[in-house]
Amino acid sequence: MKEDTITLKKIGITIAGKVTITFWGGGEGEIEMIRTFIPNDKISKENILRCVNDGEFGCESIDEAEIDIYDTYEHNVLLFNRTIITNNPIYHRLYCRGI
Repeated sequence: MKEDTITLKKIGITIAGKVTITFWGGGEGEIEMIRTFIPNDKISKENILRCVNDGEFGCESIDEAEIDIYDTYEHNVLLFNRTIITNNPIYHRLYCRGI
């Protein structure tokens, strides 16, 4: 039987996951983030944190993030890399700023 090989170029990473938010007026909940792509030349800790978002729900603050990182290849092929959880006080009150 003949084996086929496909070679794909890694083009960046995709950030997804969930966040714990504080609602406007009080209360707390968990929301899925909107996936965000970061190209290879823009990958940094700061840019990963900039991609943390409230899924366009709207909130007073993002207090914790469970960030799933996927290696992203041509043709939108995603391979799970790892999960990072940030609840460090230095990043308390995260806000989506974009890249």
